[in-house]
Amino acid sequence: MRLKILIPACLFLIFIACPTVDPPEVPPPGVKIIPFSSQTAALDRGIRPKEGTQNVIVMEWDEVETQSVLDRYDVYRSRSLDSVFTFWGSVLVDDPTMFEDTRVNLDTTYYYFVVAVDSKENMSDTSKYFENSDSIAAYVQSFRLGPKVKSLAFPTISDDTVSTKPRFTWCLGQETRVPIKYVVRLALPPFENPIPIWIAELPYLGFGGGNCDDPASQEYATFHNASYPASEVIDSLRARTNVTVSFIDNVRLPGPRLSKTNYLWRVDCVYGTRFESRGGWMPFLVNADY
Repeated sequence: MRLKILIPACLFLIFIACPTVDPPEVPPPGVKIIPFSSQTAALDRGIRPKEGTQNVIVMEWDEVETQSVLDRYDVYRSRSLDSVFTFWGSVLVDDPTMFEDTRVNLDTTYYYFVVAVDSKENMSDTSKYFENSDSIAAYVQSFRLGPKVKSLAFPTISDDTVSTKPRFTWCLGQETRVPIKYVVRLALPPFENPIPIWIAELPYLGFGGGNCDDPASQEYATFHNASYPASEVIDSLRARTNVTVSFIDNVRLPGPRLSKTNYLWRVDCVYGTRFESRGGWMPFLVNADY
């Protein structure tokens, strides 16, 4: 009788002595930086150079869904895939999923990845970022800044008169590296968030560099709403051959000429794959009837 009572009591002591084991915490998933979008795209997305006078690389990513409470995103940078990635900055979870790297040099390739960090300091498993070439392409993005154009001329035909077919003129300056092509963008205000309406590409032909005060060192392109090859006989308004119009807003640009209103324009340089620069916007007003 005493033995029958003793066994349940021992089992009870063993049961209350066993600690409760919580299931392992699931770390936040990996963060995929949005890849660089082509210069021909109407909207800027992904990792890219920032337009303007400063040398800045912008990157953005989509929010991640996690079982835990997300706290922030941490950005890491390196100069090669084989080097150590250094912590480069944080973005709080309530802020836009975007980071601007202002500590960059021209003609230098930078590699980035982003990790999500929750309120308990659990973070994305970065070992999965480098498992193979597919995972590297998904989680690690690179970019390289090239020189910007140094001078944009106001697109007048005389004094303060701007034609409905303005001629855009610019100069690269005395740079040792020259682009593969230029990309000219036309947009409608506001200045803080321009609305793109026309994008044209033209190859670098050996102009646009050197002394910007010398007309021979200036590059130019005249607005036209269609592409035209070098073999086409062009009128005096077009002035520049080998122009490819890669985007046009046919609603806001229904005809072959601009309307009398305010516009913005800029010139970007393409030096190679994910190796580019973007200039600053210049405002102008079309005030002529021709």
